[in-house]
Amino acid sequence: MRMTRREWVLAVGVLSCIPACSHTKGQTAPATAPDAERAEVPPPLAAPPVTPSSRSPYAAITYPPAEESAGRSADIEQARFPANAPTTEPPSVPKIPDFSQEPGPVIDVPSHPQTEVKAKPVEDPPLVAALRCYLNRKPAEAVIWLERYDPPNQELLLCLMPLLARLTEGSLHKVDPKDLSSLLAEVDRIITLMQPAAQMVIDKMCFVSGAHNFGDYKKLDEEHEFQPGDLLLVYVELQNFTSQRDERTGRYRIRLKSEIFIQDVKNKVVDGRNFEENEDLSLTRRHDFYIQYPLRLRRDLPAGSYILRLNVTDVPTKRNVEHTLDFRVITARGREPWEPGRTRDPQYPVRAGGS
Repeated sequence: MRMTRREWVLAVGVLSCIPACSHTKGQTAPATAPDAERAEVPPPLAAPPVTPSSRSPYAAITYPPAEESAGRSADIEQARFPANAPTTEPPSVPKIPDFSQEPGPVIDVPSHPQTEVKAKPVEDPPLVAALRCYLNRKPAEAVIWLERYDPPNQELLLCLMPLLARLTEGSLHKVDPKDLSSLLAEVDRIITLMQPAAQMVIDKMCFVSGAHNFGDYKKLDEEHEFQPGDLLLVYVELQNFTSQRDERTGRYRIRLKSEIFIQDVKNKVVDGRNFEENEDLSLTRRHDFYIQYPLRLRRDLPAGSYILRLNVTDVPTKRNVEHTLDFRVITARGREPWEPGRTRDPQYPVRAGGS
């Protein structure tokens, strides 16, 4: 019977499996088969070419050697704009101290909110507080505030405060005449308090032929010329002098000391007079005061231009004031210079002007 190809192949496969299945322990290997029975062993097949597969994302990354990477980084240059801008070093970052080694002191923060501290209001000066008391119609309290100053200052401020308060209430043109009289009395009192501390002033000084009272005098011409031996009368009005009240007599007293110097054009003293202390007494304080100084020129005084210098000193306060007058001395016209014992001839005047 002829076997089919399928049956043939199946039989060959069964026969090839029998030695493996029938191998038992203790059997010896069969002898080498004769060359005829050896089956030809086919040569080993070549390994198929391995195609590179894609790298896994979890594969290890290899880095180039350090020399190669250093060379590449040296070739890289920082971009600048503009191209010619100089290269600047990056700013240094301050080093942050490490507080983890030595912890600082623990600050106990209160849980309740802090209250805002308000500045203490500045206290007004005593002068401002006293003026506010006057504006609020409380003069007695103003006196208490002014006690912090010296007694002379207190007295002066007590005179000024009512006047200042009154000036804030309206125009002086609408003030009642009685109130205005009170204000004038306060002003006069202020002047009286300030005069002893103010500088003395010679308000007016001139040559006169005579004086009868304050402001009542006969002034000589500005171009008046004197002759040697003439009597000069100097009229002077003073301000800011001291008028003190004597508690024993109730009178007011003015004490002045004066001296006159006659100087030539070279400021050399050629004549003069030292006056004794002048004392004036009155029952009422004087606001205006004048003095008339007589001075007879030397009979041998040469003709020329001269300066009369007057110096007045207030004795109680030691203040002084000085003033000058210019005048000219000539000889008699057409006559010899005047000599002692010779009378003047009225036909030959010796003055260029005045009487």
